[in-house]
Order: sequence, then structure tokens, then C-alpha cells
Amino acid sequence: MSDDLRRLLADASRAASPYVRPPGHEAARRTLRRRRVTRVSGLAVVLTLALVLGTNLIPQSTSPVPPLLPTPSTGPTADPSASPSWPAPTPTTTPSPVLTPSTGAGATPSPGALPSGTPRPTGQPVANPDPSPSPSPSPSPSPPPEPACVDLVIPQITNATTPAPATMTFSIAPADLDRLCEGWQIHVSWAAYRTYDAETQMYTSGGDFVLTAASPTRTGRLWSEYGCTGDRYFSFGSLPTLPDTFPRGEHLDLPSWAPGRTTGVFLRHYLVPQPGC
Repeated sequence: MSDDLRRLLADASRAASPYVRPPGHEAARRTLRRRRVTRVSGLAVVLTLALVLGTNLIPQSTSPVPPLLPTPSTGPTADPSASPSWPAPTPTTTPSPVLTPSTGAGATPSPGALPSGTPRPTGQPVANPDPSPSPSPSPSPSPPPEPACVDLVIPQITNATTPAPATMTFSIAPADLDRLCEGWQIHVSWAAYRTYDAETQMYTSGGDFVLTAASPTRTGRLWSEYGCTGDRYFSFGSLPTLPDTFPRGEHLDLPSWAPGRTTGVFLRHYLVPQPGC
């Protein structure tokens, strides 16, 4: 090979070298991205065409809407001439349409008549499509519970503050009798004092008894007193041992009668001193 030919080949190689060298990383990345976009776009076009073609090829249903009322059918009927080994066919009967008679072209059908050509089943009831709910019966109010009985009520007392001599009456009110339990018993005790002198109260009379259903009323006697009326005490059950005397300005820690009352209940009060006492 001559030197001129080598020189020409070397010059041609140097001139073509920029155009034949392998591409760099950025060029390869662009090529891969372009191929991926082309592949995805082609797949989307194919799916779209398949969807459009499938929608157009689906047959549209042209069958009429079935009637709302079911078509009645009769039960199976045996054919006497049929062979016993074969079941008799079950015929179905289609009701004939009920035509509404009209007297002319402008006749108005009656309100209760069905339109012409409407099948009317025979022998089967038609359910009300919109039944009105029947009102539920309101529950009757239950009677109030009877109150429980009690074992103890407060007796009434008459003449509790009457100056002696007098008779006190202990009784159970009629309304309280209805509240007491069967076999009830109420033990009552009482005691009366008088002012013996300016500084002393003295025991004068007292008693205790039991009120029952057989004896709901009892009495107690206040004996004559010298001096002024002092404290009087009433209690359920037996009274404790009472002192014969105690200071006039003091009171025993027992139930007593409310001042100024003639009937009532046991209260922790004391009698009002009489004028001049």
C-alpha cells in the first residue's frame, strides 16, 4: 500500500470517527424511554379498539317486560288414555283479556274497570301493592302496685293537754288501719307530771297498753293534780324507769306532746305552763 493511500485512509478514519463512535448513557436512556412510550401507547390503542368492538357486538335485549301480575296456572291433570309409566303434561291456562265495553268512541271507562287487554287472573287473590300498616293496639296501662303494709303507725290521742282530772283516748285512724300488716300490735306507754313547787315536777299518773286489730282504741285516766300541770310523755313500747321527781326547768329525754294541741301525733315537745304556774 502506498503512502498516499494510507494517508487518505487515515484522514477518512479521523473524519468519520465522531459519527461512528458508540452513543453515551444519555442517548441510550432516551432510546429506552422512546421505546417504552411507543409500547404503552400501542397497547392502549389496542384495548380501546377491543372495548369499542365488544360493546357494539353485544346483542341488545328486545324481549318485552314481563307483566307485574303472575300468570296463574292450573294443577297437573292426569290423562286417562296416557301410559302409567309417563307423567301427564301440566297444561297452563292463559286468562283471556277482559275487555271494557264502550258505548261509543268517546265513552269513558268506569273507575273500577281495567284497561282493555289487561289480563285478569281468576281464582287467585291479588296482594295489595301498598298495604297500610294496621295500627298496633296501645298497651293498657298496668295498675299501680299496691303499697306495702307497715307494722307501725302513730296513734292519735285526745285530751293529751287537758288539765286533770280527764280521760285520754288512744286510737288508730281509719286510714292507718288499712295500711297495717295483718297481726299488727302497737305498744303505747304514757306518764304525766305536775309542778309540786316552784322547783320540782312530780309523777302523778301513767299507764301502758297494746293496741291491736281487735282493740284499736284504749283510754288512760289522768288523776287529780294539786298545783299546775307539768310534762306529759308518750312513747311506743315500755317507758324506762321514770324518776318520781326532777327539776321543773328540766325535761326528760322522751317524746312528749306538742304544746296547744288536743289531738295529733307523738312529737318531742312539752306542755306550755299554765298562767300563774
